[in-house]
Amino acid sequence: MKAQRNGKRVGQRLDIGAAILARAQVVDTRTVERRLQAFTAAHGNYVAAQDKVQAAEVELQAANTEAARRQEEVDATIDALALALANDGHSRTKPFASLGMLVAGVGSPGLPIDSDIGAAGL
Repeated sequence: MKAQRNGKRVGQRLDIGAAILARAQVVDTRTVERRLQAFTAAHGNYVAAQDKVQAAEVELQAANTEAARRQEEVDATIDALALALANDGHSRTKPFASLGMLVAGVGSPGLPIDSDIGAAGL
């Protein structure tokens, strides 16, 4: 089901709903009581759902930050290993070649190297 958009942002919808409910407190709503109750329930559900969305977005951002931090650690470890291998006499341009593995950016990691046709027949 495609989401319908009418140009209102989440914050605007929350504000409009809250304003409607606040105004309903100071006027006679007996003629629309059932509809107002339905709106009140719907708005409460919308607010709760939006709170969950915001919490999930915060959690996603934290996970993305952690993933980026860990990727930096992996990159630094690979660089240090490549340098150690090169200092140990392995090729400077392809220090992992003697291990039978390709590295990220060169081919698919973990695939055996076939010198005639490239990485794992690719």
